[in-house]
Amino acid sequence: HPHLQSELYLPMIQGQRAVGVLNLGMREPYAFPPEDVVLAESMAEATALAIANAQYFNAVAAAHGRLDAVIENNAGNSILMVGLNKRILVINHAAIDALRLGGTQEDWQGRTIYDVVDKLEAFAPEAAMSLQAEADKIRVGDEEPTEGEIEIPPYMMQWSNLPVMVEDQPRGRLYIWRDATEEWALERMRDDLIFTMVHDLRNPLHMIASGIGFLTEVLVNDYDVGDNEQEVLNIAMVNTERMISLVNAILDINQLESGRLPLISHNHINSVLP
Repeated sequence: HPHLQSELYLPMIQGQRAVGVLNLGMREPYAFPPEDVVLAESMAEATALAIANAQYFNAVAAAHGRLDAVIENNAGNSILMVGLNKRILVINHAAIDALRLGGTQEDWQGRTIYDVVDKLEAFAPEAAMSLQAEADKIRVGDEEPTEGEIEIPPYMMQWSNLPVMVEDQPRGRLYIWRDATEEWALERMRDDLIFTMVHDLRNPLHMIASGIGFLTEVLVNDYDVGDNEQEVLNIAMVNTERMISLVNAILDINQLESGRLPLISHNHINSVLP
């Protein structure tokens, strides 16, 4: 400026990066004594910090907006993110609907994950217990991911609990529920079909075993059967009985998985295994 006779230029440094230059001017010559220079340096440092904080805030706001958009547009999954204080940071409409929470996203942001547990207890107590157990595990936020399957009527949901990391630092947990009702129904149909097919094999196998036993008894008692023929009959009987044992084991395992059989005898299993 043509009217300024003294000017002071101070770089504004934040960390290792310059964010600007602070320029001070006076009409008098040599108007900046050392104490004023020290004060100006403090001003430059404070201004640099304010600029950096503003830039960080804008970056966080932009990232948060992108995260909101990604989560909200992921309509196929119910998504809920909580901070390390177990308060809800982000929740999408799909989660509000699937978990029957009611209200809006704004109504739930800032509430605790245990408020969601309380809502679930009314119609899905097992899901509520599962979610509470997962929330109770959180201590520092970097716990290993977990997953499972739970029924939230009328849906069968697959869920995941994932750590949220920012620059290698834990910032919270991300809960994701995916509707697996159709897959679960198809799997049940497959299991039922296998059960029916295996069950229907048992009677023919018993008939074959009875036939081999009767044939062996008749041939040994009424005919001069050689050792080779008897060995063939014995092999046929052993393998038929083994097939019957395998069929019974498959049926027992199916009943065990469905909760209809409390325990399978170790002796029975060992008798089937090679």
